[in-house]
Amino acid sequence: MAEKRPWIWPYDVLHFVFFGGQLVLLALVASNMPDWGWWLLFDLLAIGSLLAIIRFSPQWSLRRAALVRLLHGCTVVPLVFTQVGLTIKALGLHDQAPLLEAIDRWLFLGHNPLEALEAVSFPFLTELMQWAYTAYILLPPATIILLAVKGDPAMIARSLFSLLGIMYLSYVGYYLVPAMGPNIHNNIGPLTSIDEPIFPLYHFETDLPGVWLTEWLRWGMFAAEVTKKDCFPSGHTAIAVASAVYAFRIGRTFGWIFLPVCTGVVLSTVYLRYHYVVDVLAGLLLAVFCLTIFERIHRRFEPVLFSSSLPEES
Repeated sequence: MAEKRPWIWPYDVLHFVFFGGQLVLLALVASNMPDWGWWLLFDLLAIGSLLAIIRFSPQWSLRRAALVRLLHGCTVVPLVFTQVGLTIKALGLHDQAPLLEAIDRWLFLGHNPLEALEAVSFPFLTELMQWAYTAYILLPPATIILLAVKGDPAMIARSLFSLLGIMYLSYVGYYLVPAMGPNIHNNIGPLTSIDEPIFPLYHFETDLPGVWLTEWLRWGMFAAEVTKKDCFPSGHTAIAVASAVYAFRIGRTFGWIFLPVCTGVVLSTVYLRYHYVVDVLAGLLLAVFCLTIFERIHRRFEPVLFSSSLPEES
């Protein structure tokens, strides 16, 4: 008789912990949060669908169980990002941008690094950086596809657990240190009016003009980013680093393809004034933490999760 597989994976536990916290916060902000009922329904559906996966996945091949969880995460996490932003706004959390700017000045011995970067900016570089920053939206799906096609079940599950850890810990960071970026707190101001106090933390001479599509891409990214207080830590940095690492693990060719895009994403976050330097440093530490500690945690469960004698292919 084939050995029964464990029902609960580390991925499942991480979801339950995070959504449990989200449900508590949703109860606290319901009176201040428009459409809170729809978000409650979303949370319950996310939990319910995961319970269904847990119930039926022991009957599936390991690869199918890992891929279904991968699909579940791709569906849930982007919507959670929006929910977190709306929850932060409903909680009325104070913008910690002055704190992050002060840390940057301390790191650079009293100088403002973003104002210094303006001295080396020019339109073609800005255009390149804006394309690099926008390319971030391709990294998560590209990484997921690469893992799904080339990874074995254990690698898929382990990588998914670490990536989910990066996303959810970054969301926790938004709650603990809510902050809008330097592209908002400056003399030029945000692209369009927002219902938040603006701190005059920076003085820039230009709004970093590009060559061809910079302005259009900038407007598109600003409009798509519902969550404005999402600077610390830099999720762009953490995901970019993790994506490059996973690409190299799967194959050096993939790694060298991913590396310039991931490097461009990290550099552009500060050059384009979306993040403070301390955000990027925190994002790097977050990536290292999840690529090491989270993976070690997952590996402890892998002998049990992936030792079943059930067939591996559907």
